[in-house]
Amino acid sequence: FRSEARLTIVGDLHGQLQDLLAILEFQGLPSPTNWYLFNGDFVDRGSHSIEVLWIIYVFKVMYPDYIWLNRGNHEHRLLNKRYKFERQVKMAYDERLYERVALSFDVLPLCTIINKDVFVVHGGLTEYSDLTLSDIEKIPFNREVPRDIFTKSDRIMKQLVWSDPWTAGEDREEPTIRTLGWAENSRGAGILWAPSITMKFLERNRLRLII
Repeated sequence: FRSEARLTIVGDLHGQLQDLLAILEFQGLPSPTNWYLFNGDFVDRGSHSIEVLWIIYVFKVMYPDYIWLNRGNHEHRLLNKRYKFERQVKMAYDERLYERVALSFDVLPLCTIINKDVFVVHGGLTEYSDLTLSDIEKIPFNREVPRDIFTKSDRIMKQLVWSDPWTAGEDREEPTIRTLGWAENSRGAGILWAPSITMKFLERNRLRLII
């Protein structure tokens, strides 16, 4: 990341075209001094998921060195069916194009490291307090985020896109959080993780910040 550039990190657009246009108007178009990192969940829920995705992808083609993309939990076939993105694409285009889009989701990075000290991920951390960046790099690439967990890599991959930070006062989870530093997420995927997990991850990987 160049010191003279500004980086804007954008999360969870979810097909909200007006939000994306407002961000671009306020922050400016991509350029050598104006970089963007889109941190997952580009589609689903909103009525303009296709348009949002096309803009982001065209930017990536036009400005490959200034546009970066992370995968979110909604870059996934099951959620695309449930939240209507699959239907939107098939109605506007056809099944073949949707399959190409779904395949493109499978090759998106799970995280981005900025200047070797800032870790950016859509969901969050994992139950493994000894997790390293090398562990993440070893996760088999070019596939769906698994629904069923068979390996440690499966579990890490799913938790990276689904986990949420724990907030003090969530009493139901507090005994487990205090003991382990994490608890199962009530959303049915990922975990809730505590500050102790954050500190261990940052120290082990010589990082300064998690976004």
